[in-house]
Amino acid sequence: SKAAPTPVAPVTSGPELREVRERQGVSIEYLVEITRVRKTYLQAIEAENFSALPAGVFIRGFLNQLARELHIPAEPLVSSFLKRYEEWKNPGALSSATKSR
Repeated sequence: SKAAPTPVAPVTSGPELREVRERQGVSIEYLVEITRVRKTYLQAIEAENFSALPAGVFIRGFLNQLARELHIPAEPLVSSFLKRYEEWKNPGALSSATKSR
């Protein structure tokens, strides 16, 4: 794997999202202002504190807005984040898929 600086690995998790935001020098407060997403939700997304988040349809919207503001591809973030959210919400629902490792 090449260590090329520009095509960054896709951001797929809350902690990675926080890393990107901090690297860009963007404050949570600024994102609250720009996206109108509550600070508690933004913090819950970055911490992957699923119990503090609203329904998946809202999370999808939040993630899309965050990706747009931070200039990162939304799709890998949205799909992997929502997959973990669904696994948290329905433990065991996807277990057959995850067991075949």
